[in-house]
Amino acid sequence: MSEPRGPQFNKEENLNETEQVAEKEQSARMEKIKKLFNELWVSIKGTDGEIRGTENYTLISDPIGFSSIENSPMASSELMFSLALTAHPLVEELVNIDESRFKYLEKSEQDTKFLELVKSKVLKGFKILDLGCGHSPTFARVARALGAEVYTVDQFEADKFEYDHKGKIKKSIISKEVRAHIALDLNSRDAVQMIKDRTGGDFDLVAEAHLTTEGFFDGIKIATPLLKQGGIHFDPTNGYNAAVKNKDNNLDQYNAYGKR
Repeated sequence: MSEPRGPQFNKEENLNETEQVAEKEQSARMEKIKKLFNELWVSIKGTDGEIRGTENYTLISDPIGFSSIENSPMASSELMFSLALTAHPLVEELVNIDESRFKYLEKSEQDTKFLELVKSKVLKGFKILDLGCGHSPTFARVARALGAEVYTVDQFEADKFEYDHKGKIKKSIISKEVRAHIALDLNSRDAVQMIKDRTGGDFDLVAEAHLTTEGFFDGIKIATPLLKQGGIHFDPTNGYNAAVKNKDNNLDQYNAYGKR
């Protein structure tokens, strides 16, 4: 007599169930990121789009996002999205400051709060690519100060980067920035492979804030093969637009209203 057998599921049913679970988990993750991003937007972004407390890390004296062409509020969005990815307790604290909010604190308090993030390296373990970084790559600079491994890409060589009081900046900081920069025309058919060869790919985040101002609109096509599974492409040029690389090496796209 044969032994009784448990419920039988065919491979397709198991696969569908697994995919449904994975999609729910991914959607829940993106909702948490979006929620924290929105809370950071309200709490720490100033009236000009800047994030105070970052002045010591942008290498140009101004805070990130201080309304210039290459240090625009979109750079602030890149930084806030990166912080939202961490869900670090110190990042959560920024949105749980009493009703005064971070952006209304005294300058010395803002500096102290951001220094805590730097000392704790809240972005440690994250690998980030900044596409179209500009001559003042403030997002990349601040993210490095927070512990991330950051690479930058733009059409010009690193000797075109802009600094304030360059003589006072540690040579090791400038050297790291130069080594991590890739001068490249993204229209080149070998662009993705060249970036992968230099960086190894497998990015947690590929961000672009100013590519479209340079007339390049295919950042997401560059990002897709460079992201690791679960990695995210973030484009702040039209609000909240994020795309997550799934197990099929495709991107699931999300906006402020959820999955598209």
